[in-house]
Amino acid sequence: MSNDADFLARWCRRKHDAATDKIKQAKQIETSNGRASETGPAPLEPSENVLPFDPASLPAIESVGAESNIRAFLGTGVPVDLARAALRRVWSLDPVI
Repeated sequence: MSNDADFLARWCRRKHDAATDKIKQAKQIETSNGRASETGPAPLEPSENVLPFDPASLPAIESVGAESNIRAFLGTGVPVDLARAALRRVWSLDPVI
């Protein structure tokens, strides 16, 4: 069993090293070109169109049922705990799940 553990440890280390090398190479290319990599994600810029989250715009968690549309709870700016509470409520009330 120690052979299996040694093999997996060596494999993980080599995969990690290969990924680290790719990242270093991409950064070197990026700095040598003087611009961001075209294959990487574009940097996020704050948008003026995004409104701040208003908790009063959402229905009460207790009013959410199995057939409720909880899309509003999954929007941007909604706290993660509130989104999880809505998901938990719908999942616990749906007999299919």
